[in-house]
Amino acid sequence: MKRELFSVADEEFLTLLDRTSFAFNRAGIPYMVVGGVSTQACVAAYLNSIHGASLKEIEEKGIRLQDYLRATDDVDIAIRLDEQGYDKEAREINARNRIFSVLDDIVGDGEFISPTEDHIINIGLCRKGHVRPEFKLGVDGEIYDDKVVMFNVFRGPRDLNNTHLKEFEASLYDRFLNEAINVDIKYAPNVAVSLRIKRPEHTIATKIVNGRDKDIADVISILRQSRQAGCPIVHDMVEEILCSKDAKYDIQNEYLCKRYELLKELEKTL
Repeated sequence: MKRELFSVADEEFLTLLDRTSFAFNRAGIPYMVVGGVSTQACVAAYLNSIHGASLKEIEEKGIRLQDYLRATDDVDIAIRLDEQGYDKEAREINARNRIFSVLDDIVGDGEFISPTEDHIINIGLCRKGHVRPEFKLGVDGEIYDDKVVMFNVFRGPRDLNNTHLKEFEASLYDRFLNEAINVDIKYAPNVAVSLRIKRPEHTIATKIVNGRDKDIADVISILRQSRQAGCPIVHDMVEEILCSKDAKYDIQNEYLCKRYELLKELEKTL
């Protein structure tokens, strides 16, 4: 359990994600996990289906989960805060306070029984930020300096720091959030954690547009595992996102259409 980077196969990391889901749901704030952790959760659920087993049972069969789940030390979360009122400053203060309240709820009393009930997981807030808070994790009372996880909280398209994706995400942010799905990650026999994530088709569309090496690797992983699980992605949905005509100019985005062609070529290699 003592790792510098995390995946949903790490009990302490999964506990943090479970607390995060609980806190956002209790606060009534629409949210979804995106990015690398969304891919992890999606692939983990596919692996559960493929093997008919929990992640712990899959590992006991000698299958290396790290070959399927790309580790990370951050969690990207997209949310919606519909703050009312005409005073911009007051709305901003209220929004930040709501996020701070969620962070406090995630931490709670700082100690939680792990999903398998074999350990006590320690969660502490070492940086209280409304955009990039940081959590420190520990196991059975021993806190490790390398057990730090950063959250990237996006309250809307304006918060995206990748200019290459800003226009693409701006037009689809609400749709992606509204159509997010809940996945159950079966960690151990009779133990599952539910997480709200960006749906796989939307994740693939975003990652194929971004086009970094790790994004392409994530796309290949989702395509391969979804097919083996008997739950292939809905290509029409991805094509509609990337190749539909612009509502204003009534033309397709040539770059996005080329990215969709790349996706089809990638799938042929699997």
